[in-house]
Amino acid sequence: MIMNNLDESFVKNMKILLAEDYGLYEAAMHEKPIRGIRCNPLKISKQKFLNIFPHKLEQISYEENGFVLETDEKLGNGLLHMSGCFYLQEPSSMMPVACLNVDSDARVLDLCAAPGGKSSQVAVKIPDGLLVSNEIVTNRAKVLFSNIERMGIRNSVVLNDTPDNIAGKLEGFFDAVIVDAPCGGEGMFRKDPSTIEEWNIDRLESNHQRQIEILKSADKCLKQGGKLVYSTCTFSEIENEDVILEFLENHDYQILEVPDSVKKCTRPGTKIKEARRFYPFSGKGEGQFVCVLQKKSETDEWTRTKKPSVNFLGRKDKEIVNVFLKENFDIPFDYELIVLHESVMLVRSSIIDVCSSGLNIINAGVRVGSIEKGVLRPHHQLFTALGDYSKHKHEMNDEDAKKYVHGEELSVEHGANGYYTMFVCGASIGGAKCSNGKLKNLYPKGLRI
Repeated sequence: MIMNNLDESFVKNMKILLAEDYGLYEAAMHEKPIRGIRCNPLKISKQKFLNIFPHKLEQISYEENGFVLETDEKLGNGLLHMSGCFYLQEPSSMMPVACLNVDSDARVLDLCAAPGGKSSQVAVKIPDGLLVSNEIVTNRAKVLFSNIERMGIRNSVVLNDTPDNIAGKLEGFFDAVIVDAPCGGEGMFRKDPSTIEEWNIDRLESNHQRQIEILKSADKCLKQGGKLVYSTCTFSEIENEDVILEFLENHDYQILEVPDSVKKCTRPGTKIKEARRFYPFSGKGEGQFVCVLQKKSETDEWTRTKKPSVNFLGRKDKEIVNVFLKENFDIPFDYELIVLHESVMLVRSSIIDVCSSGLNIINAGVRVGSIEKGVLRPHHQLFTALGDYSKHKHEMNDEDAKKYVHGEELSVEHGANGYYTMFVCGASIGGAKCSNGKLKNLYPKGLRI
């Protein structure tokens, strides 16, 4: 049925592109789409996840925490998903980040980040680094933050800005930039047939120009020796190899090889042998293109030229927050408290540099909460990101957990008064305030089911 709906121009292009392999593609398009899942070691160990996850999984060779999901059951409203223990991510889309080799303290920019799959994958690689995730569309940026929040990521900044603005404010700042570029979406036709109707051959050239401009911004953000990962979920050369080749005409980069584990389930690029193409017939997944570049040209590496212009929390309010944190958490690392969007943010030192850049920031570090009439009202992210350091933890059984995400009040025996982090299978899912054995539910109303 899908093949019958494909545009004739697309079919013609694919027959030229794949030649004798076109029959393999056509046969694959008659099969069911492949689902994927990636466990989140920031919330749960891989082994524990495998022990408790109720469905059959097949390990993905190129992503340590990635699996092919062998069930059609909807999992978005399950407790493990709501507590951030996993991210539902199509297998081929895990490939680009699997090709990114960086140190654990690297600064990484995900330039087109919503809804957050690749960002949350990067976060696992850089526990001591800085993740900056940007989305130019405001509503999608909010979705991005919700996933950053759910996955318990605390070393990130979420931006809602243009690539050009970021390049102007953070030139030479990053060790790596990921560009998962907007594209024609040809690799998603089997997974999401609605994308077939949106495809238009006339848009390929405009996509190409947009992709080039994004890469130019990414280049400015990179320091010398930095890695640039370019990916799309489309097959057309004009949006893939042609973009890279045109970019390289005016930019000095080395094209890097990808890991052997990626090569085994992909085909080489058509005009760039080091690039890789994931087809529905080459591996268990949908469609993806990736090319990894390393910057050779000298660049002015970013340096702080003046005192950071951020809104640090005032002395009186800082005392209120620190008393709250000391009473309820044991945080083992140094941090600063700043004010952003009338909320208190707990940030590491590396985040402050981004916060003082003048970019449009949705969230920075961990949103602690807001101060109202001299009292701190904690934010949901405080519990999802710092729950492991909570002094008051309450592990819920399945019955209580279902009541909790429904918004109901729970009881706790011999519980001290104060704020509690609520856990499911050892993963923090939200907060509650205990008073005389009753746990007032703080799970956000917009997330309740």
